[in-house]
Amino acid sequence: MSLVITRKSGQSLSVGDATITFTIENGRIRLIIDAPREMKVVRSELAQEHPKH
Repeated sequence: MSLVITRKSGQSLSVGDATITFTIENGRIRLIIDAPREMKVVRSELAQEHPKH
């Protein structure tokens, strides 16, 4: 099951202790992740290469 959330540029959402802010610049979506240092944030393509993350 997936959750789909629509946000406008500059809006944010929280996931656990992390806050994710979305901006759109030059047609690209930018995610700004503010999370505790001990929380691992890994891009999916890197997680597939290194499954232990």
